[in-house]
Amino acid sequence: NRDGRGISIARNSKDILSQYNIWEHISSEYGTMEKIIVTDGGTEGLLEFDNQLVGGEPLGYLIESDNILKGLCKKIFSSDITILDGKQCKEISAEGHSAKITLEGGETIESKSVIVTNGRQSGMASELGLESKSKKYNQVALVFNVEHAEPHNNSAYECFLKNGPFALLPLHNRNQSSVVWCEDPAILEMDIYDVDLEDHLKRRCGDIYSDVKILTEVSKFPLSLSHM
Repeated sequence: NRDGRGISIARNSKDILSQYNIWEHISSEYGTMEKIIVTDGGTEGLLEFDNQLVGGEPLGYLIESDNILKGLCKKIFSSDITILDGKQCKEISAEGHSAKITLEGGETIESKSVIVTNGRQSGMASELGLESKSKKYNQVALVFNVEHAEPHNNSAYECFLKNGPFALLPLHNRNQSSVVWCEDPAILEMDIYDVDLEDHLKRRCGDIYSDVKILTEVSKFPLSLSHM
């Protein structure tokens, strides 16, 4: 299934991806941020970051998460990495200076290190005794793409409001942007947001873009912090 999120990649992160020959596998259809304009409560820009002050290179890039995943898969498939698809990990145990992984069916693998990356609700991490701590922010992020009459000119807008930040991030298409809209869950439960979301969006974007239309499905992500 399509994730729907746009991932903001800072210039330093792009350099790391290039260093490991991953960037070349990522689709060229990404947005570039040459200006970042920050406002507070809908007032005029309080801060403005311009790429001309740092050599003219983009300040960041906006890439759909699916394109990043496809790029990573292309890199893996073109390398000597072995993929064990469909084999569930049953146990991880430490033996001296190495770890032993036992797979479903009894097959074992020994390695100097093991990286557990199966999500914040990882059952394997719990079995290893890694305690997870979390904090809920009581915010929900709405994520979707929009089309607008004016070109974005590679500018990103970040507005900090009472119930959370609202951001417009430039996509590859000069008349399209990705929206990240953080809101109080109680407000989002009101029917008016389900029926007239586009009208609310137009009021939010009124000072930036006109004739704003939602292009994609609106995805909702409850926001929280989890760490070991």
